[in-house]
This record gives sequence, structure tokens and C-alpha cells, in this order.
Amino acid sequence: MRAVVGRRAAALVAVTVIVGVVAWVSRSPGRLTVDDPGATASTATACGRFDDALPHQLGALDRRGTNVDRVGVAAYGEPAVVVLCGAPLSGRFRPTDPLLAINDIPWFAEERPDIIVFSLPRSIINVEVRIPREYPAELLSLLTDAVRQAQPL
Repeated sequence: MRAVVGRRAAALVAVTVIVGVVAWVSRSPGRLTVDDPGATASTATACGRFDDALPHQLGALDRRGTNVDRVGVAAYGEPAVVVLCGAPLSGRFRPTDPLLAINDIPWFAEERPDIIVFSLPRSIINVEVRIPREYPAELLSLLTDAVRQAQPL
């Protein structure tokens, strides 16, 4: 009788642990599906330097995986801040558009319904950062070192 009770208790503990792990994993943001901007060979070296300098956290937002397996593509938090090195320039940018200077880096801001897309239209390598509206644009300041590693401004 004791052996049966012991096995049942062990099985109950095992099931409880499994359910706890599944619940914990389901709360963690999974891999984010991102459109790959398709960096070229000419941007690969700069985007590699950029990727090496990206922080593990963007403020309180942890870096998370994406479906894109190449340097210069990163995501942080949920909802995700998405960072794309080597992205094409926005078709909405005009040379006369005002730029937002954050830590002496000139960003173009393109407002969309749920996000603001920031890009570097006057730089050698474009970096695009998609920030959900609930986050402050100042998160860009945390990417300054990575942008400077990628290219001289």
C-alpha cells in the first residue's frame, strides 16, 4: 500500500512540475516573426559590428529571439521593439523632412497606427527601429553605441 501511495505522490509531483514549467514558458514571449530586410554583402560587415554592440536589454526589455537568423536583427520585449540593420530606406522620407537628434544621431520618424518607425536615412547603413507607441522614443538612445559601431556618422 505504501509503495502505491509513494508512486502516486511522485507522479503528482511530476505532473505539478510539468504544468508549472509549461505555464512559465507560455508567459515568456516566444520567437518573433520579423520581415527580413535582406541585408546585402555590402552591409553584412557593418551589421555584424552593429549586432556585436547591441545591448542584451533595451531598458527593462529583454532581448528575444526572432525567426531571422542573421546579424543585425533583434527584438526586445512584448510588444516587441524590432531592430533591423540593413533595412531599405523608407519611401516616405524626403530630404527636407525634419530629423530627430538623439545623442547626436539623426533619426527620421515615420508614424504608423501602432508603432513609430525610426530610421537613419542620412547614414551609410540604414538601421530601422520599430517602437510600439506605449514605449518612449528615448529607447533609441540605448542603441547609440551600436549605431556608432556600424558606421561613422
